[in-house]
Amino acid sequence: GRTMDNCILLSIRKNWAAAILSSKKKMEIRKRVPSYNPNTEKHAEYPLRVVMYETKAHGGAGAVVGFFDCPGYIGTADPADKTMAKLSGLSVEQLEQYRDGGWLYGLKVQNPRRLPEPVPLEAIHMDRAPQSWCWLNSINAADLAEIAAAQGVKL
Repeated sequence: GRTMDNCILLSIRKNWAAAILSSKKKMEIRKRVPSYNPNTEKHAEYPLRVVMYETKAHGGAGAVVGFFDCPGYIGTADPADKTMAKLSGLSVEQLEQYRDGGWLYGLKVQNPRRLPEPVPLEAIHMDRAPQSWCWLNSINAADLAEIAAAQGVKL
Protein backbone atom coordinates (compact mmCIF):
# COMPACT_ATOMS: atom_id res chain seq x y z
CA GLY A 1 0.00 0.00 0.00
CA ARG A 2 0.87 3.67 0.41
CA THR A 3 3.41 3.06 3.20
CA MET A 4 5.59 0.88 0.95
CA ASP A 5 5.91 3.73 -1.58
CA ASN A 6 6.58 6.29 1.10
CA CYS A 7 9.73 5.14 2.92
CA ILE A 8 13.18 6.64 3.00
CA LEU A 9 16.35 4.98 4.25
CA LEU A 10 18.37 7.37 6.41
CA SER A 11 21.98 6.76 7.46
CA ILE A 12 22.47 7.73 11.09
CA ARG A 13 25.13 7.35 13.76
CA LYS A 14 24.59 5.00 16.67
CA ASN A 15 24.22 7.75 19.32
CA TRP A 16 21.57 9.64 17.31
CA ALA A 17 19.63 6.46 16.46
CA ALA A 18 19.56 5.63 20.18
CA ALA A 19 18.37 9.17 21.03
CA ILE A 20 15.54 8.89 18.48
CA LEU A 21 14.51 5.41 19.62
CA SER A 22 14.40 6.54 23.26
CA SER A 23 12.27 9.56 22.22
CA LYS A 24 14.90 12.07 23.45
CA LYS A 25 15.61 13.39 19.94
CA LYS A 26 12.53 14.88 18.27
CA MET A 27 14.13 16.28 15.13
CA GLU A 28 16.70 14.94 12.66
CA ILE A 29 18.72 17.63 10.88
CA ARG A 30 19.61 17.32 7.19
CA LYS A 31 20.71 19.61 4.35
CA ARG A 32 18.01 18.32 2.03
CA VAL A 33 14.63 16.70 2.53
CA PRO A 34 12.40 14.46 0.43
CA SER A 35 10.43 16.56 -2.05
CA TYR A 36 9.92 14.48 -5.22
CA ASN A 37 9.04 10.80 -4.75
CA PRO A 38 10.35 8.64 -7.63
CA ASN A 39 8.14 5.72 -6.50
CA THR A 40 4.92 7.65 -7.08
CA GLU A 41 6.38 10.14 -9.59
CA LYS A 42 4.72 12.88 -7.55
CA HIS A 43 5.59 15.45 -4.91
CA ALA A 44 6.54 13.66 -1.69
CA GLU A 45 3.61 13.16 0.68
CA TYR A 46 4.00 13.39 4.41
CA PRO A 47 3.89 11.55 6.76
CA LEU A 48 6.88 9.58 5.56
CA ARG A 49 8.17 6.40 7.13
CA VAL A 50 11.86 6.92 7.91
CA VAL A 51 13.89 3.72 8.15
CA MET A 52 17.10 4.16 10.15
CA TYR A 53 20.29 2.52 8.95
CA GLU A 54 22.74 2.70 11.85
CA THR A 55 26.22 3.23 10.41
CA LYS A 56 29.21 1.13 11.51
CA ALA A 57 30.97 4.20 12.94
CA HIS A 58 31.59 4.15 16.71
CA GLY A 59 30.52 0.51 17.09
CA GLY A 60 27.22 0.90 15.24
CA ALA A 61 25.29 -2.09 13.89
CA GLY A 62 25.83 -1.45 10.18
CA ALA A 63 22.18 -2.45 9.78
CA VAL A 64 18.59 -1.19 9.96
CA VAL A 65 17.75 -0.74 13.65
CA GLY A 66 14.29 0.84 13.55
CA PHE A 67 12.10 3.50 12.02
CA PHE A 68 9.94 6.49 12.80
CA ASP A 69 7.13 8.52 11.28
CA CYS A 70 7.96 11.94 9.90
CA PRO A 71 4.82 14.12 9.79
CA GLY A 72 6.69 16.98 8.17
CA TYR A 73 9.73 19.20 8.45
CA ILE A 74 10.86 22.73 9.04
CA GLY A 75 13.36 24.45 6.78
CA THR A 76 15.33 27.61 7.32
CA ALA A 77 18.06 29.67 5.68
CA ASP A 78 18.19 31.78 8.83
CA PRO A 79 20.67 31.09 11.60
CA ALA A 80 19.74 28.07 13.70
CA ASP A 81 17.71 28.83 16.81
CA LYS A 82 17.43 27.38 20.30
CA THR A 83 14.24 25.45 19.46
CA MET A 84 15.90 23.54 16.62
CA ALA A 85 18.92 22.93 18.86
CA LYS A 86 16.79 21.60 21.72
CA LEU A 87 14.70 19.30 19.50
CA SER A 88 17.72 17.92 17.63
CA GLY A 89 20.06 17.53 20.60
CA LEU A 90 22.71 19.69 18.91
CA SER A 91 24.05 23.07 19.96
CA VAL A 92 23.30 26.20 17.90
CA GLU A 93 27.05 26.27 17.12
CA GLN A 94 26.99 22.67 15.82
CA LEU A 95 23.94 23.42 13.69
CA GLU A 96 25.57 26.51 12.20
CA GLN A 97 28.77 24.60 11.44
CA TYR A 98 26.78 21.84 9.68
CA ARG A 99 24.61 24.38 7.83
CA ASP A 100 27.73 25.95 6.35
CA GLY A 101 25.81 28.89 4.85
CA GLY A 102 23.11 26.74 3.24
CA TRP A 103 19.64 25.64 4.35
CA LEU A 104 18.91 23.51 7.40
CA TYR A 105 15.97 21.14 7.49
CA GLY A 106 14.57 19.46 10.58
CA LEU A 107 12.68 16.23 9.96
CA LYS A 108 10.09 15.86 12.72
CA VAL A 109 10.26 12.54 14.60
CA GLN A 110 7.16 10.71 15.83
CA ASN A 111 6.39 7.20 17.01
CA PRO A 112 9.91 5.67 16.86
CA ARG A 113 10.04 1.86 16.83
CA ARG A 114 13.10 -0.34 17.40
CA LEU A 115 13.60 -3.64 15.61
CA PRO A 116 14.50 -6.35 18.16
CA GLU A 117 17.08 -7.71 15.69
CA PRO A 118 18.96 -5.29 13.39
CA VAL A 119 18.37 -6.07 9.70
CA PRO A 120 21.36 -6.03 7.33
CA LEU A 121 20.87 -4.21 4.02
CA GLU A 122 21.52 -7.45 2.10
CA ALA A 123 18.35 -8.88 3.65
CA ILE A 124 16.31 -6.19 1.90
CA HIS A 125 18.30 -6.51 -1.34
CA MET A 126 20.34 -3.34 -1.04
CA ASP A 127 24.08 -3.29 -1.41
CA ARG A 128 25.01 0.00 0.24
CA ALA A 129 23.75 2.68 2.55
CA PRO A 130 23.11 6.23 1.33
CA GLN A 131 25.42 9.10 2.25
CA SER A 132 22.50 10.91 3.91
CA TRP A 133 19.20 9.32 2.81
CA CYS A 134 17.55 7.74 -0.23
CA TRP A 135 14.09 6.54 -1.21
CA LEU A 136 13.40 2.86 -0.60
CA ASN A 137 11.66 1.31 -3.56
CA SER A 138 8.47 -0.55 -2.72
CA ILE A 139 10.17 -3.96 -3.10
CA ASN A 140 12.91 -3.11 -0.54
CA ALA A 141 10.23 -1.66 1.75
CA ALA A 142 8.00 -4.74 1.41
CA ASP A 143 10.99 -6.99 2.22
CA LEU A 144 11.66 -4.95 5.34
CA ALA A 145 7.98 -4.98 6.35
CA GLU A 146 8.00 -8.79 6.13
CA ILE A 147 11.17 -9.12 8.24
CA ALA A 148 9.85 -6.59 10.79
CA ALA A 149 6.51 -8.44 11.01
CA ALA A 150 8.38 -11.67 11.76
CA GLN A 151 10.00 -9.75 14.66
CA GLY A 152 6.57 -8.58 15.82
CA VAL A 153 6.94 -4.99 14.60
CA LYS A 154 4.68 -3.31 12.03
CA LEU A 155 6.49 -1.09 9.51
